[in-house]
Amino acid sequence: MRPHRVGAAGLALALVWAGASCAVIPTGGPPVSYEEQVQGDPLRKPYVRVVATEPRSEWTPQQVVSGFLNAMASLDDPGWKIARKYLTAEAARGWRPQVGVTVYDKGQIVKVPLPPDDAMETEVTLKGAVTGSIDGEGKYRARSRPGGESNLQSFPLIKTPQGWRITEVLNVLLLTEADIRRSYRPVKLYYLDHLQKGLVVDEVRIPVDPAQDFAESMVRRLLDGPTGTLKDAVSNALPAGTELRRVFTEDDKIIVDLNEAAANAISSGARGGAVDAMAAQIGWTLNQLTERWEVEVRVNGEPFYPDGSALRVGFDR
Repeated sequence: MRPHRVGAAGLALALVWAGASCAVIPTGGPPVSYEEQVQGDPLRKPYVRVVATEPRSEWTPQQVVSGFLNAMASLDDPGWKIARKYLTAEAARGWRPQVGVTVYDKGQIVKVPLPPDDAMETEVTLKGAVTGSIDGEGKYRARSRPGGESNLQSFPLIKTPQGWRITEVLNVLLLTEADIRRSYRPVKLYYLDHLQKGLVVDEVRIPVDPAQDFAESMVRRLLDGPTGTLKDAVSNALPAGTELRRVFTEDDKIIVDLNEAAANAISSGARGGAVDAMAAQIGWTLNQLTERWEVEVRVNGEPFYPDGSALRVGFDR
């Protein structure tokens, strides 16, 4: 069967900035070139590891806080299980790091004299300059006028049989600029504008998850929907209940395998409209990572259309 292919080389690229956070583009034509050259399998992009280390009983309070900060930046501990070991049991239960990220630069732990051997409580302070933040939706906001160094957070600690442990921590991740460059990637998500004639860019930061390819992380974030700043101005062509089964490569194509809910985009057997919009959202989003790779959308591992024909998204140059 001939594949149904979305994409049109004849349309010129147009970017119309609507404020600082979004851009409207046509649903066809070549997307903007991604700055990073894609070589080899685009689903296998390297990343730098920061290995989280469990606290040791002989560590000083400053070493415990330093270890906790490093553990927050570890990609290989996505649930922050090791980071929670630096906290008391009560603090660990109440900590909600997924709420957001505070980004800082030039951070340093304020040096203070070691507490006496019989001390049971102490406090360690982290000092630095806040440069931005990332909210729970992945929206990055730079601080327009970064202030000077100040006390970012104070960490009260108590001595336990296992060593010093932090008793209180804010519901946020504290990450340096270097941590963000290493463990988060800027991504443009594409949604339909309110007229459903074009696509709107929603820029977010997505954390790298070693347990899955980054292309999968991108599609899953796309399925989560737009951020709060755009949710009232855009719509999502992916039908309600659509879930991602997996993303993989096959014969120089990126295969996006969705569940059966995605087939609801087909209206009365017609091709086009909602189907093309859904494919355009997925294709333009993934093109940032998979430039020059064709994208094919499948349902439960089978061709998208009931007659066995494929739904492919290609961008001719």
